[in-house]
Amino acid sequence: MKKISIIIPAYMENDNLPKLAKQLEETFQEDDFEAIIVNDENIDGSVQTINELEKECVRIKGLFFCKRGGKTKAIKDGFEKSQGEIIVIMDADLQYSPEDIPRLIEALNYADATNGLRINRKDGIARILESKIYNLLVQFFFGVKFRDCNSGLKVFKRKVLKDIVDQMADGWHRYLLILANKKGYKVTEIPIRHYPRTAGLPKFPSSPLKLVKGFYDLLSVKAFTLKHKTPS
Repeated sequence: MKKISIIIPAYMENDNLPKLAKQLEETFQEDDFEAIIVNDENIDGSVQTINELEKECVRIKGLFFCKRGGKTKAIKDGFEKSQGEIIVIMDADLQYSPEDIPRLIEALNYADATNGLRINRKDGIARILESKIYNLLVQFFFGVKFRDCNSGLKVFKRKVLKDIVDQMADGWHRYLLILANKKGYKVTEIPIRHYPRTAGLPKFPSSPLKLVKGFYDLLSVKAFTLKHKTPS
């Protein structure tokens, strides 16, 4: 199997990191992989935790921000540091299982990118409702059938991210599937498991400001894709 790079944006997830690292090692013990944990100016002790994990496992690597950069920057900088031909983007909150990643990678045999479709989501009603509205808007504005665009588990062939990562403005990590699709890449969705959060802090709490910012980003991405439309 080709080398796998797993990019893990982490903000205030210190309690989850040791267990996640162990799960990744158990899942990919026979594979060539690296896990890049992007520490986004955490103040929860995770700098020390990541340093300890690096010492315990040479396949764990830390990337440290001096000031808060956000998830989009974490993905961009993590990709720049990565070496794999297969790129996995995974949240650090333990709501996703590393055991599902091999199935998403297998789907790259017939697609360029794979999205983890959360089945039976274990989030609050408000977050689930927001997600449903967001996905309906994405389907309407971009003419796609993706059902879970903001899932925290995605897999890409390296060439896909290389082609779109420089286009990503702040907050556009939610539109990775759209950017890939508009570049002509084939994107598929594979059902995955989803678990309740047991530690750490949610990064995008429900609020009117979040909805306004999300709609502004959607319009910005729509304008960008119209301006940079790939010839058919």
